[in-house]
Amino acid sequence: MSQKETYRKLSKQLQLPVFFQPWWLDMMSPCWDAIVVEENGTVNAVWPYTLEKKIGFTLIRNPLLTPYLGPLFFLPVKEKVFGRWNQEDRMFQEFWKQLPAFDFMEVMCVPGYHNFLPFHQKGFAHTQRITYHIDLNSSEENILQGMKSSQRAHIKQAFQDLKVEEGTAYLNEFCARHKNTFQRKEKRYLYSSDFLKKVIDTSVAHQAGMMLTALHADGSFAAGVFIVYDKDTMYLLLSAVNTD
Repeated sequence: MSQKETYRKLSKQLQLPVFFQPWWLDMMSPCWDAIVVEENGTVNAVWPYTLEKKIGFTLIRNPLLTPYLGPLFFLPVKEKVFGRWNQEDRMFQEFWKQLPAFDFMEVMCVPGYHNFLPFHQKGFAHTQRITYHIDLNSSEENILQGMKSSQRAHIKQAFQDLKVEEGTAYLNEFCARHKNTFQRKEKRYLYSSDFLKKVIDTSVAHQAGMMLTALHADGSFAAGVFIVYDKDTMYLLLSAVNTD
């Protein structure tokens, strides 16, 4: 059994982020694979990756609409972080052995990943980015109080002026408005309507996606968001607004 087949089989048992799911990777790349590191019959780490050929070069990087990928560990919690990092270092030795040859690699790891030493030892540099994470274990009142007053005012006004519907009834308009956003900013648009619809429909079918549409009183489209989620986290992936 290949590593990819093993990963596909194990995905039903592991707690994987939505972007690590085989069905997600199937949508995003025709050429993906995975490394699975097991010890004594226990899966300790995985690293799914996509391969891309461009003008004769082999690239490993996150595919479209996949903000997070890279190494993922299933190790017991240790009191000292260096104890865990020593375990991860062992896993990385196997990762480096099994990764195919590449000319360029860019990895955007899941939020909260901090052990960049194995990458530095291989000559990589790392850049830290900010991800805003709203903890929904807090009350709605506390969440609102954590926002700027202007944001709270917008939300309060929206409650009065708009209604929100869940579902894909407005999918076509959502895709059109999403494209308009890029055109308005004179940015290259990378997605076809068919591709976006496939991503949305497939995610919803796997109970890992949700489309929310805000409507004016007359039923016209005001704005929409598409959210994907796994057991622990929801991710705001796409948004569109009616600028009229």
